[in-house]
Amino acid sequence: MRTKDLRTLSEAELTAKEAELRKSLMKLYGQVSTGTPPKNPGEIRQGKRTLAQILTLKHERARSKTVARPAAPANASVAKRPEARPKA
Repeated sequence: MRTKDLRTLSEAELTAKEAELRKSLMKLYGQVSTGTPPKNPGEIRQGKRTLAQILTLKHERARSKTVARPAAPANASVAKRPEARPKA
């Protein structure tokens, strides 16, 4: 599934999709561990990737809700790094 499509889903839909992907990956891992070759080997990789995208998206949403940075004043000076002292 594309990231653009995932961004349109609600939090509940993302959670449902995550559970579905975890189940399918568990099933595929079970097939691999018993020695049965999967029908489509790329399905494992794609499932892991989509799951990671979902988790990243959920983390971004949670972080944006909790972290609200106050705006810096327009005349605030930027602290500069002290220059290195010459070696004696």
